[in-house]
Amino acid sequence: MSDAVTLDCELTCILGILARERVTPQGLRASFELELDLEPTATSGELSGSVNYADVDGMFRTLAGHGGFLLLETMALAALRWILLPPGPGESRGVVERATLHLTKPDVMPQALPGVRLTRRAGLEVASRELVPGVTAHVLAELDEVTALRVEVLEGCAWAAPAEAVRFPVGVGDVVGPSTVLCVVARAHRGLA
Repeated sequence: MSDAVTLDCELTCILGILARERVTPQGLRASFELELDLEPTATSGELSGSVNYADVDGMFRTLAGHGGFLLLETMALAALRWILLPPGPGESRGVVERATLHLTKPDVMPQALPGVRLTRRAGLEVASRELVPGVTAHVLAELDEVTALRVEVLEGCAWAAPAEAVRFPVGVGDVVGPSTVLCVVARAHRGLA
């Protein structure tokens, strides 16, 4: 497949294993390449067969900006898991067949640009669990520093996100279906070198 939706974005976030990286936000650059068949969208004019890059940007900014990840690799895999799962309740988008995410940290080394590039295909294994009837959580990351879940709420159901969670799309109160939301709970991480 040669069709793709692309997105490059920059943000600042807490990311890394060094003590200074745990307290001082640093720059992060992300480059997404999301492969899917764009001909139906191109011929119909309906965005629902493609991917709205504003949604990808919002999801990633929430994940990176609130996750407090130790490793680029973990952050990248969590984002790809979100993107490669089939569209959930309330989502209107095409099915991404393959996705690549290239992350770089431009501020961490004065004369080098460290980064990672991950590529995955649809159908990758993602652990899931039922939170309450009609509400499923797909585990994007579950580590000492962060838990990131893609929560799918079926029509007629509702779910109350934990008080300490950051959600995307942003909202207050219960998540009412049909809806798919990102839920990020970051935890303070002490004792890092």
